[in-house]
Amino acid sequence: MSLWRGRPAAIAAAILAAVALPWVLSDPYHVGVMVNFLIYLLFALSMDVLIGGAGMLSLGQAAFLGLGAYTSALLVEHLEWPALLALAAGGVLAGVVGALIGMASLFLRSVYFALCTLASAEILRLVAMNLDDLTRGPMGLSVRMFTLPGTTLHRTHYPLLIYYVSLAVVIATWFTFAALRRTRSGRALASIKHNEALAQSIGIDVFRHKVVIFAVASAVAGLAGALYGFNYRIITPALMGIEYTSIGLLIVLTGGPGLALGPALGTLVFTVLSEALRVAGNFRMVVFALLLIVVVIAFPRGLADPRVVLDRLRGRRR
Repeated sequence: MSLWRGRPAAIAAAILAAVALPWVLSDPYHVGVMVNFLIYLLFALSMDVLIGGAGMLSLGQAAFLGLGAYTSALLVEHLEWPALLALAAGGVLAGVVGALIGMASLFLRSVYFALCTLASAEILRLVAMNLDDLTRGPMGLSVRMFTLPGTTLHRTHYPLLIYYVSLAVVIATWFTFAALRRTRSGRALASIKHNEALAQSIGIDVFRHKVVIFAVASAVAGLAGALYGFNYRIITPALMGIEYTSIGLLIVLTGGPGLALGPALGTLVFTVLSEALRVAGNFRMVVFALLLIVVVIAFPRGLADPRVVLDRLRGRRR
């Protein structure tokens, strides 16, 4: 995140451009694509803070995506909560469940931790699949439109509302994670990522830091899931499947784990390819898998690493 340090003008310009973009590309299709970009970017941020920030690979992150979506939808539908409050509740519950799963899983390391998170996600998916009275199982749960208190919204303006709500959540999350990396806890997580045994030997509470960051990442994934539900207006247990975790992993590795622009660049590549390959249907995942292989081999640090461009230029000079 150091790329943005000391550059308030660049940050302000980027935010203003994001605010003005829907009025420049005002076609509903383009606005919908931008909303998808922001939701997947938020989900990618939740995975990047684990992989790039703490060196933790979770294969069950999509479980919190679905948990946030179901929580917010059920609160709005059955308890008639305000949409903003239900959105926040989806993130909070996902964070709480993430902390519990983290405390149970973090006794394991490396691939065993990843497999444990995958198993936990599959359990939650099966629960959502079989609670027909609450979630309607594989039929899918309809989600009410997102509304702000005291306002009426025309259907044609709905994508704009979701866009700006998603943008606000993404900006808040981005700055929170940037600030976290500069704190004592952020430096402790970086130490854990590079050498866990050494970090523990100098007095860092490795288990506590991992549980906290896993809970935070789960909460952000829950917010992304809630926004996903409000955007698409229907959710199914498939949202908790390995496919969505794979998409998040693809985005993070493409952009570059732990890099300031990594999640944004990775999400941009995924969004553009996803729209361009829409006619390919399910074969899109084959293309994405090939992309991941190419990126890992040719750009092991990610596309957002400025050293990638320098290395390529030096290679051409040679």
